[in-house]
Amino acid sequence: MEEPNQVYSIFTGRFDLSNENEQTKYQLDGEIYFNWFPEIGVKFNGVLLKGAGLIDIKAKYLILIDMVVFSSVFITNLSESDITKVEGRSSKQVVKGDRSIQVSKLSFSIPNLRDFNGQGVKVKKPSGSLAFSNSRITLINEDFTITIDKIPGFKELRDSLKKKGGYIFLYAGEIVFKNGRFDHKNLKQLLDTLHNFFSFLNGRRCSPLFINGVHEDEIIWTDYSNYINDHYQFSFSWPSNISTEGVSGLWNNFYNLFSSEEDRSFLTLAIHWYLEANAAPSHMENSIIMTQTALELIYNWLIIEKRKIISGRDAENMSAANKIRLLLSQFIDLRKINHKLENIKSYIEGSHEIQDEIDLFVSIRNGIIHSQVDKRKKLLEMPCEVKYEANQFGIWLIEFSLLNILNYKGLYRNRILKPIHFGEGEERLKKYDSSE
Repeated sequence: MEEPNQVYSIFTGRFDLSNENEQTKYQLDGEIYFNWFPEIGVKFNGVLLKGAGLIDIKAKYLILIDMVVFSSVFITNLSESDITKVEGRSSKQVVKGDRSIQVSKLSFSIPNLRDFNGQGVKVKKPSGSLAFSNSRITLINEDFTITIDKIPGFKELRDSLKKKGGYIFLYAGEIVFKNGRFDHKNLKQLLDTLHNFFSFLNGRRCSPLFINGVHEDEIIWTDYSNYINDHYQFSFSWPSNISTEGVSGLWNNFYNLFSSEEDRSFLTLAIHWYLEANAAPSHMENSIIMTQTALELIYNWLIIEKRKIISGRDAENMSAANKIRLLLSQFIDLRKINHKLENIKSYIEGSHEIQDEIDLFVSIRNGIIHSQVDKRKKLLEMPCEVKYEANQFGIWLIEFSLLNILNYKGLYRNRILKPIHFGEGEERLKKYDSSE
């Protein structure tokens, strides 16, 4: 992509539109393309060349290219005069080529993934000279190796994305399978894992797109399905600005946990609520509610299900603030939490009701959910800066808990240290190790 939201032409020429049992076929001359707005996905348009009977706009159809099924589609517009024009979009998986053939490698592109200061590689400049760039991330496990590189011109592309919004490819990657074989039917589970991992790194939803199945350097099939990506919006994210040390180890731990069906449902939901909370700074009330939802989920999974620290009525009757305190006590001596959220420090010091930051966060959430007159009044009187910082503290609790659960060993960017400039607020989790 040379600019944000650039339409990509997948196929131009003649293709067939048939009903799902392929008994009725229509031949169209037109284009199949990947579009970004108003919705991401594959669309098509064409002129009807031949076919018996009228096209039913309410029916489901298949597109066939060279007699091979490309996608299931539905019709969005049908105009009939001297010629019949048909428009539509894909409804399910979209694959060009023979997906039944196993491949040894996948290649793909990633839109809107944040800037990482990765491993050093040599890159060729337009002039032909070589330069050194910290632009690579490598993720290795026992099944495959993933290599991700910034696309040449990353900074210019990233700047154009910030100005125009929407989507642009910023990274290219490949997955090489150690047994030399990969079946397309396993693609969804692999992409679900990558989607959740990249999204957790990015602070916004992020997935590989345009996935090529490659064997002996030949593209066998290309999957153009719409795997979920958020449009560009600045959001704080926890990874270090200066190093990707620890990301590969985090990937291994994430991959292993995600391989369990029960743990997969936990991670998927926890990351979902985290992303929703992180993407809603201008909707403070929504963000606070979703943050506590994530924290309650993490508490139940770790304290009740995994470690079985408490059970029965004690688990049910514990206050939300004490649940969070018990959760954090698994990783940290609460007295060692250091932050630069000066507004909530001052508010707590001047309050006779609020015990600590956790108490403040939960009281705001309770005031939103249980909105009696007195609670609404307290919320209205509370300075916006205090509510904002309490929300940032709550989102940090999610990041800190998940990074500890995933046994992350690298630097992370601590939002409650209020980092502004490159490299600020970066530290290791072990700084708060309760055993110290």
